[in-house]
Amino acid sequence: MKIVLRDGMEADAMAICRLRRKVWLSSYVRPDIGITRAKILSCYGFTDKDTLSYYRNLLSSTLGGGTASHTASRIGFWVVEAHLLKGQKKLVGFASADRSDNCLTMLYVDPHYQRRGIGAMLLSSIKDFLDSEKDIVLTVVDFNANAQDFYLKRGFVFADDVDTPPLCVSLFGSKGMRLKATS
Repeated sequence: MKIVLRDGMEADAMAICRLRRKVWLSSYVRPDIGITRAKILSCYGFTDKDTLSYYRNLLSSTLGGGTASHTASRIGFWVVEAHLLKGQKKLVGFASADRSDNCLTMLYVDPHYQRRGIGAMLLSSIKDFLDSEKDIVLTVVDFNANAQDFYLKRGFVFADDVDTPPLCVSLFGSKGMRLKATS
């Protein structure tokens, strides 16, 4: 099996929606605090027309086509594919970042492919895309210990001054994290 990191394309939108759904249902179902599979599915339309349209528009705005084209874009979006037997490909991770806030906005890896360096590959692309002279910020679900550990091991620290996006506040509490600028 070969793992390939590339720029996201508009044609990836449905696979991204499905992977996001898979990761959320794997990571965020917590009946002990009232977050059930049914509640997540009722609150978020992972593959509905509006969500699919959102990802298509986001991917078309990233310009794609490599690092040179990312230079002109505010948003960066990357996907990781596993190249399987008989020429089959499977999307196993994706990430996005926004230069306007120097913010990592999404980083998801298929639960079956975690701990294989895919998250680190995606994070490396994000660091290359964002401004190294500014802190990189992100938010992480407050009970997602695996994600928090991933970022902590890579130099991020918890930061109370990082704004939590409204999307996370509705169902999950979130924590801000920051990676100090390298300069």
